[in-house]
Amino acid sequence: MVHNRLFIEVGQRFGKVTIIKEIEQRKNHRRHFLCKCDCGNIKEIALIRLTSGKTKSCGCLAIETTKKIFTKHGMTHHTLFNRWNSMIQRCVNPRTKAYPRYGERGITVCKEWMSFEPFMKWSFHNGFKNHLTLERKNNDGNYCPDNCEWSTVTRQANNRRTNKTLTYNGETMSIADWGRRIGISPTVIWKRLNRGWSMEKTLTQ
Repeated sequence: MVHNRLFIEVGQRFGKVTIIKEIEQRKNHRRHFLCKCDCGNIKEIALIRLTSGKTKSCGCLAIETTKKIFTKHGMTHHTLFNRWNSMIQRCVNPRTKAYPRYGERGITVCKEWMSFEPFMKWSFHNGFKNHLTLERKNNDGNYCPDNCEWSTVTRQANNRRTNKTLTYNGETMSIADWGRRIGISPTVIWKRLNRGWSMEKTLTQ
């Protein structure tokens, strides 16, 4: 069956974005276009997101909407602002209960995120939802765009478990690294330890 190819021309608008050019076909066979937003940002967007109305800007529209919510209701009561403030406090305030696990360990917040607005912009571009928590990919790394993501509480807890270190035969590695070494899931290692298995049995069975 031959399907009619939807004609999209340079300069055509979808919401706040204007088509610049079509990008080479992707592996998923979806058409993508390079678009310029009214705010000046250039972004690659899938055609299906443009025609369905799911994407109407580079992301600035969501940020503008959020800013209006903050202005109307007071940003200090918004979940995202509270998450940002908690991040700052546990890294810089010695009187905070969590400070020993963060600031005292040398965990810092990047200069950009010491201001709320850049953190807010990054968050809305990277999937922030009220039920998610801010997770550092490297547990020994700092709070910055390259080392953070919004994650579920369950996933964050699992990541903390797999970062736990185990020592066997004089070698110390994280559970995740042991899993890769011996070819089993880190979750299996964790469950074996919880059942009371010895270190040798856990890592050799």
